[in-house]
Amino acid sequence: PKPGIFRVEEGRRFHNDVNVKYLLPNDDEELDRLHLQHYMMRYIWNSNYNAPVDDLLQKEDAKVLDLGCGAGSWLFELATEFPSVSFTGMDISPVIPSTIKPRNISFVRGNVLEGLPFDDNTFDFVHQRFLVAAIPLNDWQNLVNELVRVLKPGGYLELMEMDVEFKPLGPSAKLLDDAFIKVMIENGQDPHIITKLRSFMETNGQLEDIVREEKFGPYDKSAGRLSQLAIENHKLGFTALKATLIKVLNISSEEYDELIQAMTIELSEYKTFNHTGFVNRNALYEAPGHGDTVFGKLNNISKRKGYLYGNPKVSEDK
Repeated sequence: PKPGIFRVEEGRRFHNDVNVKYLLPNDDEELDRLHLQHYMMRYIWNSNYNAPVDDLLQKEDAKVLDLGCGAGSWLFELATEFPSVSFTGMDISPVIPSTIKPRNISFVRGNVLEGLPFDDNTFDFVHQRFLVAAIPLNDWQNLVNELVRVLKPGGYLELMEMDVEFKPLGPSAKLLDDAFIKVMIENGQDPHIITKLRSFMETNGQLEDIVREEKFGPYDKSAGRLSQLAIENHKLGFTALKATLIKVLNISSEEYDELIQAMTIELSEYKTFNHTGFVNRNALYEAPGHGDTVFGKLNNISKRKGYLYGNPKVSEDK
């Protein structure tokens, strides 16, 4: 990587773009956590995607975009499973492995808030997840509009996010969670963005047939292996936030480590859970000779599709 792309704080490596408020690091420790989180999501959903794109991914000329691809876990799995499909990953940090990257993956470094460097109608499937701590609330609508712009008529858009407010929490876990939420709000980010994804899709006006699914990730020991994964992911996530949160809490590094240890015990004792959600939808596109695009109107209008997602399935509305 070129000098200046990264900065180091509290022994952790971060991106060095002052225009991006993403709070988590991008070092090997964080990449390991992202891999763990990926496998946890696949375990919860029993799939790497929720949109009905099985047939689409069998097309030899299909193109897929993974926005905020991070360590590339999702990309690598799908690119291996569907070798005839062209996959593109985009992220602010160039940390996706290059030496073992499948041939059908390309990577673009960029800030999504500055627009997507792709032509209109480029991708059959656009996937994005867990950018709640990266995108300010005021930028979400423009981002969704950009995602729809690069999506082909008949393609799918899938967004997956989580609610950052975990419940119920013990005292140490709540102290950490409240501090994280405080920083997010100061950065203009919405800890509850999951509740607004559907509205962003509706406001865009070029999507139809929204599907929303929600699941809950339990930390209770009764959940077995899933609980172990969730607690480890939570612990690693808040460990990664140390450089930021010790300033907010005004405590020492040692005191922060003690909070992390107490939090890890509390998550199981208090039967904490987190809420993740997905939204997916079909996009409408203005047809030649047609003056406007009407939500839900199918005549002479090509469809796109969109999804919103979240963690065992508890509800679904369309």
